[in-house]
Parts: sequence; structure tokens; C-alpha cells
Amino acid sequence: MYKKITIVLGALCFGLFAQAQDENDALLLGRTYQYGTARNISLSGATGSLGADFGAINNNPAGIGLYRRSELTFTPNVFVTNTNGEYQGNSNKTTDSKMNFNQAAYVVAKAKKGKRYKRSKWKTSNFAFGFNRLANIHSDFSYQGIDNTSSFVENFAEEINNTGGLNDGSLQVVSEGAYGAYQTYLIDQDFNDTTQAASFVPYAGGLNRSKTIRRNGGINELNFTYGANYNEKLLIGLSVGIPIVSYNQTEILTEDDNSGDLDNDFDYVDLVQNVSIEGTGINLKLGTIFKPSNAMRFGLAVHTPTWYSITDVSNLEIESNTENLLGTGSSIHTYVPDQSNLFEYRFSTPMKAIASGTAIFGKKGFVSADLEWVNYEGMQYRYNNGFEAAEQLVNDAIQNTYQNAFNLRVGAEARIDKLAIRGGYAFYGNPYEEFSNGAAHSGSLGLGYRARGFYLDLAGRYLVSQAEDATHTLARTAAVPTANVQTGNTLISMTVGFRF
Repeated sequence: MYKKITIVLGALCFGLFAQAQDENDALLLGRTYQYGTARNISLSGATGSLGADFGAINNNPAGIGLYRRSELTFTPNVFVTNTNGEYQGNSNKTTDSKMNFNQAAYVVAKAKKGKRYKRSKWKTSNFAFGFNRLANIHSDFSYQGIDNTSSFVENFAEEINNTGGLNDGSLQVVSEGAYGAYQTYLIDQDFNDTTQAASFVPYAGGLNRSKTIRRNGGINELNFTYGANYNEKLLIGLSVGIPIVSYNQTEILTEDDNSGDLDNDFDYVDLVQNVSIEGTGINLKLGTIFKPSNAMRFGLAVHTPTWYSITDVSNLEIESNTENLLGTGSSIHTYVPDQSNLFEYRFSTPMKAIASGTAIFGKKGFVSADLEWVNYEGMQYRYNNGFEAAEQLVNDAIQNTYQNAFNLRVGAEARIDKLAIRGGYAFYGNPYEEFSNGAAHSGSLGLGYRARGFYLDLAGRYLVSQAEDATHTLARTAAVPTANVQTGNTLISMTVGFRF
């Protein structure tokens, strides 16, 4: 076996970060669904031209110009996630639940009245501040199955070879995963070329592979919004958003020998990685709503990307059982770094453009729809100096993995005196270039009660989505099996509002 060497932990941060953040994490931050108020949820977010709802500000800030009275709202909710990981003919189902807040906001309305209303072309000048939830990053999923075509340890061997082969220099710059696989006797000199690294995990007899992901956290956005109403025909709005992302992730990856051979120098490998993500960003939303008549409204909004500054803290542990490989009777080997790794970087989400329309039937109700374009190809990482190669690799992977997509949301409300009955449907277009099942669908229902100075809204939404997941990728031509992860999210929300 090649002589084991000890290196300074700080030299490993380049490879560890590349392992912790990839194109899958980009979509985790870049793809958002509709939350906000219970009214916004019950209409499936089809509120871009509706206005007078703080949840709608996340679509089109011009809607704030419709407020005539100041308002205070807050929205608690219950979030239940069901996932099913399908892999190599097997299914693994998990369920999790969480309570949190979707939004809280205060709207300051300055609407002109009486003679001032008649004299002025600008009928309202309103300001709002609060927060909307953008994403619940709260889910568990797992999958497992038999594979006899490759091992995830091969990916680490390729990484070592891509940095110059098996030598002291390359072992000081590869990821902790690759270095840990080497230290636990899963990687060593290639028999055919001793300058190259090779995986010594025998997969031809079959490996029982499993992967588990546990995530907990979310993205909340602070909003500072201004909107005005010009002559009851044109509404304009500007919103400055400060999203705050915080989540923890644990990934557990294992491979167990399924061959039945007790003397092939391999029994199992376990890899556990913990990642903590904290970050703050900024974005702008510009919008307008045109009212050609009291029965029709048309809206247009543009969202800049969110420019995040993110801190990533991660640690990794590898354990292997190599049976009688060393002939010393000690078959279990563990690699645990002395300290966690910290990496700071920047990330930009997709920009969006939203066109919307609403048909209003007097006091009986309305029908509303939004069409949204999302520039998933525009997602980008920005690393610090010295990491240009890793930055280019992950951004190229984003370009090769994702495509731009359209989302469609429709909603309707019927009013009976002080009561309102609502429903909606949303289609979220497939962001993946090659995975054909990446679209998401949601259906929602809701009830509302309106009094003069108080209102109460209830909403329920069920969202179904699918995603691809793989334990590793290989440069060599090997068909690495992928898992289909199906997720069903149930959201139950209640908004309490006070007008004054």
C-alpha cells in the first residue's frame, strides 16, 4: 500500500466545498413556490394583478397601491412532507412535519379622501414592511438498491487522478472525501499504473447502496415595499427584498458488499457529511398594474436575481471495513478531520418575469391568472480568488443540467356576503434539461371571512414534485443508477388580519 501521509486540514477546503455545493444545491435555493398569506395560498399564488394582499407583493409589488386602509397580518401554518425515493426497483417512504410562520406584515396606507381625492391624480401612496416565506427546506428522503456497475469511491479516485495522480501534491488539494477514502484503504495505487489512483471496492458481485438526506430550514424574505395609485388606472410598485436562508443538511451514504465473499478485502463503507448553510441576499421587484376598467386588471412584474452571500460550514466522516486486507486483524478504519471546514461564497438565483390578468365580477368574485418565466440557466456561483476552476465546473454543470421554464398559476374566488370561497391550481415548469419528470403541480382551497376591521382566512394546499438524485457521477462510461424522488407537501395556513 502507498505510504499514508498527514496534511494540514486547511489545504482540503477546495475539494470539500466542491463536494458540499453543486448544481443540486443551486436548485434548492433557486426554485421557490408560493407561500405568504392564506388568501395567496388558496389562490395558488395567482395574485400578480389582484393586489391588496401582502402575499401578492412577492409576485407584483404594485398591488400595494390598492390598499385604502392600513393593515396588520400574520400567518402561522403546518407543513407536512411525504417523500418516496424509488431506486433500482425499491421504494422508501418517509414523512415529516413542521410548524412555522408564512408571513407577518404591516401596511401603512395613505389614501386621499374627499376634495383631496378629487384634486389629486395620485390617489394612494402606501408603504409596507414584513416578511414572506419563500421556501421550506424541510424534508427527509432515502433510497437504496443493488448496483454492480460502479462504486461512489471511484468518483474520489477520479478526482485524485484529475489533480495529477496519486502523489503528495494531489493529496494536499483533493476533497476530504477523496482523502478520507485514501486514508481508510479504499483507494490506492492502480495495479496497471502506480502513479494513478484506483478504487479497491469490488462492485462486480453487487453493492447494497443507500443514501439518506435530512434537511431542516427555510428561506424567509424581509420586504420593504412602496406602491402608488395613479388616477385609479395605473398602479406602480417597488419592493426591496432581503432573503435570509438557513438550513442544515445531513447526508449518509453507504455501500455494503453483497457478493457473499468474506475474503475480498471489502465489507462496507459509510460516509456521513453534515452541512450548515447561512446566508443573506438582496433583490428588487418592479411591478405595474393597469386597470382599463373596474372589471379588468393586467399586471407585469420583473424580479432581479437574488444576490446571496453565503457561509458554508461542513464536516465529514468515513468508516470502512476492509476485512483481511492488511493481515493485522484490524479491519475497521475511520477518518475524522480535526475540525470543520468553513467556506464563504456568493450565489445568484434566477431572474423572473410575470404577466398576469384578473377578471372581476363585481362583488361576486373574480378569476385571476399568472404566467411566470424563470431563468434557471442564469443561476451562478461566485467563489473567492483561487477557486476559479471549481467555480467554472459547478457553473458549467448548472448550464448542462437546467433550462429556463414557465410557471402557470390560476385562482378564483366566489363571495357570499362576508364569506369567500377560493380555489387555485399551479403548474411549475420542468427546470431540468434531460430529466423529463421535473415539473411540479399544486392544488389549493380556502375560505375567508371579512368584517369591517377584521378578517380571517384559511387555506390548504397540496404540492407534488419530482426530482432526480444520484450518489455519484463518473467520467468513465458507466451507467450510474439515478433515483426518482417524489415529494408531496401539504400546507395548512391561517391568516389573521386587522384593518384600521
